[in-house]
Amino acid sequence: MPAQKLSKTAYQKLLSDIAGIHDRAMKELGAAVDSILKKARWEIGRLIVEIEQKGEAHAPYGKHLLENLSNDLTKMNRKGFSVTNLRNMRLVYSGFPIHQISDELTWSHYVALSSIKDKKQRQAYAKKAIQKKWDIGELEKVLKDDKVALNVIDTNETKALPAPQKDIKVIRLAVKRGVPRTYKIVEPLNHSSKKDSFWIDCGFYIYRELQIHELKKSNAPLPKPEDIVTMFLSTEGYVFKRLETKEPPPKSILYTYGAQVVKVIDADTLTVMVDLGFGTFSKQKLRLRKINAPELSTPAGKKARAYVFKKLRPGSCVVVKTYSMDIYDRYLVDVFYIPGCDDAEKIAREGILLNQELINEGLAELWQTPDPDDLAFLN
Repeated sequence: MPAQKLSKTAYQKLLSDIAGIHDRAMKELGAAVDSILKKARWEIGRLIVEIEQKGEAHAPYGKHLLENLSNDLTKMNRKGFSVTNLRNMRLVYSGFPIHQISDELTWSHYVALSSIKDKKQRQAYAKKAIQKKWDIGELEKVLKDDKVALNVIDTNETKALPAPQKDIKVIRLAVKRGVPRTYKIVEPLNHSSKKDSFWIDCGFYIYRELQIHELKKSNAPLPKPEDIVTMFLSTEGYVFKRLETKEPPPKSILYTYGAQVVKVIDADTLTVMVDLGFGTFSKQKLRLRKINAPELSTPAGKKARAYVFKKLRPGSCVVVKTYSMDIYDRYLVDVFYIPGCDDAEKIAREGILLNQELINEGLAELWQTPDPDDLAFLN
């Protein structure tokens, strides 16, 4: 019996079902990781509080306990242990000493709730946050509007930080610079495609079909699927050039775009208008790859955002190189910039990597466990 051809509708449903299963799995994975990390941070907070309550915080290593822990854990290549993060772990345990951490609230919720002075109020707002499904921004607004009394965190303990050790290794993110307006040719995406046309993957799930008559007259053969080409518009039509090298062009040069900053949401999250070429633009909320900045609700988070905002005002030109998507459907990106420069090609070649700059300035930390393929550890 001859095999039946899969209809377009059936294929699209299969494609959608597979993507849905994958997306649900990734969200469940993210939720599971968050739950495990929340419990681990609570346990770390418990250990710190118990040491302090036993009076051992007055010992030589306890005088500046959080600073010492932060420095030593960093030397051990354990990430996420800034003084601010350690203080928040202690704060959350103190606010919720009986293990009452719910998966329905994020760690940022618990940091905000733990700042409430009155114990009964703290429990009441935690219950309301779960019932009303407030996100962290909504919770903070409610606390502010209700004029809830909050504990002021004493930051005096950070004044006498130990001098940095010379043998601490500096983490450098591996840079894979791409080339703007470089595209991959793909197979035709519908059955009505003409023989004298070809399809271009513009990125962000946007594709463009170009007809021969739109091209500048040339004797060069039409590009074929899997070719990598550069493309730009001239007065005579679109000009394309196939990249031909002894070795196949690396795919790492793809998915690199000039963009304009629309909004700095926090230090590691931006909204930008991406120029895909061909007069096509895509507004995207992007997450900086491989780093994690402090929550915006904290003083450190506000400081980090202010730093990025000073560098990248709305309208600033940047180059973004996209990678995979996170569980919130944001593209993970490297962001390059040169102050006052709007030349995307130059920024792509010579620009400052914002991700690395935030690590260097102590305004962000490496995200999760180092990946040997993405990181180099340099003295």
